[in-house]
Amino acid sequence: RTGGAGGVARSTSTGAGGTLVTVAANATGGTGGGGGQTGGDGGAAIATASGTGERAVVLATAAGGSGGGVTGAGHTGGAGGTASGTAKVTGTGTGSLSDTSEAALTVSGGDGGGGAAGADGGQGADSHVVNAVSGSTAGQNLRLEQTAVGGVGGASVDGGTAGAAGAASSDLTINDAKSAHSAAGVSINA
Repeated sequence: RTGGAGGVARSTSTGAGGTLVTVAANATGGTGGGGGQTGGDGGAAIATASGTGERAVVLATAAGGSGGGVTGAGHTGGAGGTASGTAKVTGTGTGSLSDTSEAALTVSGGDGGGGAAGADGGQGADSHVVNAVSGSTAGQNLRLEQTAVGGVGGASVDGGTAGAAGAASSDLTINDAKSAHSAAGVSINA
């Protein structure tokens, strides 16, 4: 028998306005069910956020759910849930060059379910993000940040094998030379 899978979480936020626009989307997948021979896998999480304003701040965070725990030799904890998302910002202000519009995305793979009394721990979810944040400005500063975190492998107690941790990678490339209005300053973190 296998525990039930955690529920999928989706969050989508969009905003547009005047002087300062702040938009946030947060999603966390459900935890997989425990018990049985295999714990249920954690639920996936998807967060999408976009914002437009004279100065805009856009934040998206997605965290996969944890796998379900199990007990007993020969049993295995559930795998962590996957996480994905996007964040896009458009800064329309043409005023002070010290103003900054920014977009940030953090995706975290879910942790593997634990194993007790000889059961094995579940696999932590991988987290790979490629160019999932984007933005443009009308001349002010632009800051883009994207972070990927692999899930923790499920622990095992009393003779089982701990689950492997998830891998993580974050790749972010921008080309401000193609912009109709070059940003006053560009800062990226990946």
